[in-house]
Amino acid sequence: MIVPLYKIIAWLVAALVIMINGYLLLEFFSNEVSGIVYTGFVTLFTASYGAFILYLIARGITFSCNP
Repeated sequence: MIVPLYKIIAWLVAALVIMINGYLLLEFFSNEVSGIVYTGFVTLFTASYGAFILYLIARGITFSCNP
């Protein structure tokens, strides 16, 4: 079993890495992307990546059905 303190630290480190990755994606693509088709493709890819990260986070959360 993971100690709750270690779990919190791991999530904070993961959140920092995700935020840095998102910033780098935004910075790179805002400077390099031109054209409507390429911009649409990059936007779709980035949105899919974000949705996948949110899915992984939501999957790690356990929801209780007990009232």
